[in-house]
Amino acid sequence: MMNPNDMYGYWSNMSKMTLQPFLEWNNLCLKLVERSTQQQLEIISDYLSTGIKQCQTLGNVRKMEDFLKAQTEISTEMGKKTMQTSQNNMNLFMEGTEATREWAEKTMSRCVPHGTGTGSEEPKSSGGRHQKTA
Repeated sequence: MMNPNDMYGYWSNMSKMTLQPFLEWNNLCLKLVERSTQQQLEIISDYLSTGIKQCQTLGNVRKMEDFLKAQTEISTEMGKKTMQTSQNNMNLFMEGTEATREWAEKTMSRCVPHGTGTGSEEPKSSGGRHQKTA
């Protein structure tokens, strides 16, 4: 029978090994969500201020030619902003993907005992009835 002090050490160690990767994952996700939220708030603020300026520009137009010119400029500006926003979102997504990959590699290296591989090897056949025949 195991000594109670040894059992405490065992369970304490097991909970650290089990919970630590999840705590790291939660922290990683929290940082990514915070950055994404901050980025989205900046985008909303930028679009609102741009929209107000564009409405003022269109409100001051007196001739049809000026209206068409202003409309073209606004469309071009909005297209550029949309492309930039898409690029920023893609960069954030790729950063999150890379951070997740790094976390997974680090976590798996702690979980897989050294010298046993990654666990992705094909199981060896035991010669059962489902074995392929040549």
